Amino acid sequence: MDLKCRRACQLRVVLLHLVVFDCQLEYTINMKKASGKNKGKKLHAPTKDQYTVVLEDLRSQFKAFGESLAMTRDVLTERIQRVEERIQKIDVRLQSLEMRMQNIEERMQNIEVHIQKTEERLFYLERTNLELLKEIRENTISRSEFEELRAKVRHLESKFSK
Repeated sequence: MDLKCRRACQLRVVLLHLVVFDCQLEYTINMKKASGKNKGKKLHAPTKDQYTVVLEDLRSQFKAFGESLAMTRDVLTERIQRVEERIQKIDVRLQSLEMRMQNIEERMQNIEVHIQKTEERLFYLERTNLELLKEIRENTISRSEFEELRAKVRHLESKFSK
C-alpha cells in the first residue's frame, strides 16, 4: 500500500473509534439522565441500525473524500506532466548553450594562440627594426662629414679633369 492509502485506512479506524466512543458516551449520558427521572424503566443500548446509519454516513464521506482525492491526483498529474515538459525544454536549451559555450571557448583559445604568435612577430620586428636603426646610425655620416667628402670628390674630379 502506498502512503496515502495507509493514511486513509488509519483515518477510517480513528473515525470508527470516535463513532463507537460517541455512541457509548451518548448511552452513558442517557443512562445518567434516565437514572434520575425513570428509575424503574430500562434503557436500551445503541442498536445495529444506529451503527449502520453512522457507518453509511462515514462511507459516503469517504467516497466523497476519495473522489476529491482522485480529482486532486489528476490535477497534480497534469501539472507534473507540464512541469516535466518545461524541464525537458530547458534541458534542450541548456545543452544548446553548453555547445555554444564550448564553441566560444575553442574560438577564444584560437584567438589567444593567434595573439601570442602576433606578439612574437611584433617583438621580432621591433628587435629587427632597432638593429637596422642602429646599423643605419653607424653607417650615417654627419653633415660636416658629408661636406668634407663632397669637397674631396670635387677636388679629385678637378685633378683628373686637368
